[in-house]
This record gives sequence, structure tokens and C-alpha cells, in this order.
Amino acid sequence: MLRTIGKWTILLLLLVQGTGHAGLTSTVERTIVTDLDLIVLTVRATDEDFDTKIDFSPLNKDFDLINQSSRENRSISIVNGQTTNVSYKDHVFTLRPRRVGEIIIPALKGGGKATRPIRIKVTAQTNSQIQRMRELVFFETTVNKNSVFVQEQILYSVKLFYSESIRGDFPNPPSLQNTIVENVEEEKRYESIINGKRYYVLEKKYALFPQSSGKLLIPKESFIGTYGLGGVFSGRQRISATSKQ
Repeated sequence: MLRTIGKWTILLLLLVQGTGHAGLTSTVERTIVTDLDLIVLTVRATDEDFDTKIDFSPLNKDFDLINQSSRENRSISIVNGQTTNVSYKDHVFTLRPRRVGEIIIPALKGGGKATRPIRIKVTAQTNSQIQRMRELVFFETTVNKNSVFVQEQILYSVKLFYSESIRGDFPNPPSLQNTIVENVEEEKRYESIINGKRYYVLEKKYALFPQSSGKLLIPKESFIGTYGLGGVFSGRQRISATSKQ
């Protein structure tokens, strides 16, 4: 029987079931990827390590961080009359490998404990794979000026072109040091014909106001999602795209 009370879930079990060991664990969806794929890493802190501060900085050595989120679960299990608190926090990272070859997601440490390293094999996509992916989805990014004064406005446009039904989240606004970023207008959706092929387009525009002198480097835009109709006879396939820098 499953009963929910507020944010707590009480699970009444008739049989004794094994429980996972408390600590830190890390998992990925795949360990063999291409250089255009994005990797989803989940780091789970359980029980007494729930609020442990984990050092994620080692990820910066071989990966670009595309997105980061967290989710929590707290529950109570009652097994043969004995009550056990069960809780965990998942830290979810979307990563882009910086090079081809074998890359190791390092041990991530916190509270005197550490996750186990994970070996990732990154292969280069063939020209035909790159072309096929580009036919499905690609970015176009532009700026209206290449040289400005401090605090002068730069208009930055991000367009995502896709030719089939896709699912996924549009990238967040760019995160830039010493630069104010504002949304210029609501997102636009329209269609465009490129080389005789119809594409759907999702466009967003931002106003950038650099607050200090020097070179302003806008990071690459990345998209990860799926395409296809899905259902019993046709599964959805993973798809990703990265803009030029």
C-alpha cells in the first residue's frame, strides 16, 4: 500500500527487500558516445550524505557543462514493523566531451566519500553521420556587431532549425562574465526553406551589455533531445546539435 502525506511517502512492505548502501554514486546513460553527443551524468547522494557538499570542479578538465539541475526524494519505508528513513538527492549534469578518445569522469568527492570513476569512449562521427544530423537539426547564431564600447548593446540571435518532430529544451540564455544579458522579445516560431528542404525554426534574441573591456566570447549553444513519432512500432531516437563558436 502506498500512502502520501505532504512531501513524505510512506511505503508499507510485506516482504523484506534489500536496500542500497548509503554514500555517493554516479551513473551515465551511455559509456560509448560520439564527439557530437552530450552525456547525462547523475550523481546521487543518499541518506546521511544527502546534504553533503560535493566538489564537481574535476568535471571541468575534460567536459563542458551544458546544464545542471538537482532533484530530491525523501520517504519512509516500513518493513515488518521497522521504520527506515530513505532519502536521496540527484545532481544531474549534461556534459559535452572536449576531445575524442578515452575520457574518465573522475571520482567526485564530498564528506570524506567519493564516487567511482567512469570510463567514457568518445569516437569521431563520420562525415555521413554529421551530414545526417545536420539535416535533422542545427543552430544558426549571429550578432549585429563585432566591436562595441563598454555597456553598448549587442543583439545576439539564436535560431534552432529542425526538419522533423523533436523533443527537448531550448538552451538557456547565455551565461557571460561581466555582461548583462536580457531577453529582447518573445520566442518566434516559423518555417524556412533551405536548399529546397522545409525546416521549422525556433528563434530567440538577447541583448548583451558588456560591463568591462576585453574580448567577449559567447559559448556554444547546445541542444539534446529526441526525434521520431515514438509509439510501439517506432521508437524515438536521440539527437543533439552544437553551434559554431
